Amino acid sequence: MTSSASPLPEPASRRPALLVVFHWITVLALVVAVTLVFGREAVDEKALRTLLLNLHKSFGLLLLGLGLARLVLRVFLHPLPAVAELPALARLGAAATHGLLYLLLIAVPVCGWLLASSHGKPAGFFGLFTLPNLVDMDEDLGDLASELHETGAYLLLGLIGLHAAAALHHHFILKDGVLRSMLPALRRRP
Repeated sequence: MTSSASPLPEPASRRPALLVVFHWITVLALVVAVTLVFGREAVDEKALRTLLLNLHKSFGLLLLGLGLARLVLRVFLHPLPAVAELPALARLGAAATHGLLYLLLIAVPVCGWLLASSHGKPAGFFGLFTLPNLVDMDEDLGDLASELHETGAYLLLGLIGLHAAAALHHHFILKDGVLRSMLPALRRRP
């Protein structure tokens, strides 16, 4: 029995492989970082809470590195070719959303690092090394960094939701190649 539905066309322009890989590693690291911090709130044992926080910090620093690497990559790949024709307002909205995503991918981990530093707590990376403190201990600065870190994280999650909704809109409503241009390339079986 053959399907009457025709397969969706391949995207006109796939994104560069390294950009796609960094995108999906960033998604996974974000999911883990968020899971760790919310999971920490669900446990009472101090040693486990400390472990979860340290892992959260490590994934936050990974996200900082990924955000910086992705930003550098985007600068070298600029301008990326259009995957679909979009109205000017949609292009502006997409550009603003991407810009804010990159900003928050860098600012949220920096605020977390600042938070740890202002409380005299090390910001380590999976036990491999510890970053230097950005500032001396300062409770008021720590409170501000905490607010900025949490608010920025919620803004980032909201923008990610908007970004995902837009990708699904492109795929299911507009039926263009925008979503498929960022999916990992899968080998086709002969």
